[in-house]
Amino acid sequence: WWREEREREGLLLLLLAEINHNDEVAHTIGEVTWDLLSSKDFPSMSTETWRNVQVRAAALLPDDLSVTLNGYYAPLQTMLTLLTFENLPNERTAREIRRVASEMLKREFPATRNPWNEYLKATLEAQEQAQERINAYLARPWDERLRIRVVRWLERLGGRLRRGREKPNSTQRSGEAEGEDGKVS
Repeated sequence: WWREEREREGLLLLLLAEINHNDEVAHTIGEVTWDLLSSKDFPSMSTETWRNVQVRAAALLPDDLSVTLNGYYAPLQTMLTLLTFENLPNERTAREIRRVASEMLKREFPATRNPWNEYLKATLEAQEQAQERINAYLARPWDERLRIRVVRWLERLGGRLRRGREKPNSTQRSGEAEGEDGKVS
């Protein structure tokens, strides 16, 4: 357990460093422009550490931390992919014009959704949550981490035992079914 806990802690420190890097990139760009996505420096946000450790992280990290990290990295990766589109500036501008026209004319126009801003917003919201969750986990003393692991192991074991008791009655013969009144027909 101790070796896995040290590895878990190391993975979280690496991921926290990458998330903090991305936070600083966004913050620094935001100091000079209102549109983070228009900055040529924005694609320097990184998912490299996550790509390198996500399989091991899935095996070692508690479920809630895995969900939080996926909730951060999935929209970030999608946003970084969207930023590679060839006609990005024109596409974003055209979509914004159609959105404003749609609001003014009270009429629907196609392609008014702005996926770049949607994924940016989702990423920035999830970023703060990921930092908080990682820091909270790392702040726990080792004995509390062990207790949490034991409790989760016992919960999983209890679930398996309950499922094992839910197996069909082995005294019933093949083809017999138990009715609502509990009698075998």
